[in-house]
Amino acid sequence: MPRTPAGRMCRPCWTASGPRAASRRSRRTLPASAQLQERWLPALATLPELVSPEALLGQEALEAAIEPEVLALGRHRGRLLALPLITGSIGMIANTDVLARAGVEAVPTTLDAFRAALIAVRDRVPNAVPFAMATKNANSIPLDTLIWVWAHGGQVINAEGQVRINSAEGRAAVDSMVGMMRDRLIAPEIDRPDSRRLFAQGASAFYIDAPQGRLFIRTFSGRGEAADAFTRPVPTPVLRAGDVSHSVQWGHLVAFFRGGRCAGAGQRRRALGALPDRRCGAIELPDRAVGLARQPHRPRLARRCRMKSASGPMRPNSRPS
Repeated sequence: MPRTPAGRMCRPCWTASGPRAASRRSRRTLPASAQLQERWLPALATLPELVSPEALLGQEALEAAIEPEVLALGRHRGRLLALPLITGSIGMIANTDVLARAGVEAVPTTLDAFRAALIAVRDRVPNAVPFAMATKNANSIPLDTLIWVWAHGGQVINAEGQVRINSAEGRAAVDSMVGMMRDRLIAPEIDRPDSRRLFAQGASAFYIDAPQGRLFIRTFSGRGEAADAFTRPVPTPVLRAGDVSHSVQWGHLVAFFRGGRCAGAGQRRRALGALPDRRCGAIELPDRAVGLARQPHRPRLARRCRMKSASGPMRPNSRPS
């Protein structure tokens, strides 16, 4: 791949993450564009080199091509700072085969029913980890814990950025996790890859994952697309019937930076190439919760964003009913 004398990529550096972008900025070698996880957007929002997609394509063109709730993934404090590449949410997935073996007829919707289902799996499915909750890896534990705190009606950080975990609801969520560990409903030393394998191989009834979870389940089960029959994305159980279920925002963004020979017209071409055609590359999962602010569960297809046409607004493909 050709480079400028300053070391800047002449093509998009799609493998660049948030830390790499910050490091390259300190060395004055920022790429013209970079692929980022959505969680790095607030940390990079203060970079003066960051170019808004609206400056490259125009606000009207972007809003015509991308639905507002998808475009919101690239916003921080009201400003559009990056272009969504793929978006979905991290939420609960149920293994209907394991539930059937445990005699659980319906997917539980409340926390009490969820615990009862976990006990049934523990007692009737040998060597199972009923809920393959993340209990290892600092990158995995916070997401599962965040969802569990929300399920109990609590907050970790509110919309104003204030820490609110030390509340009655937050303590109830922690007590619940301690109780599940004590009663062998979750297990120690479980990371997301472990959860995927346990689930795919029929040794777990529930786990939490992003949309690409289906691809791992197909692979680890050895059944390919046939594994879709027992893979069911479901709303996270709630404290009381009628409460709103929540999930966590997930996605990747394309950010653009000033500087180097690749800026300007070249950035605009790459921005056009990143516009979505809404092709679904994963399973239906709950809609995302923006940042650390909770959003209600609304089933929505994960969108795989690839260039379809730069000549006009993109149209969504047909969705399964």
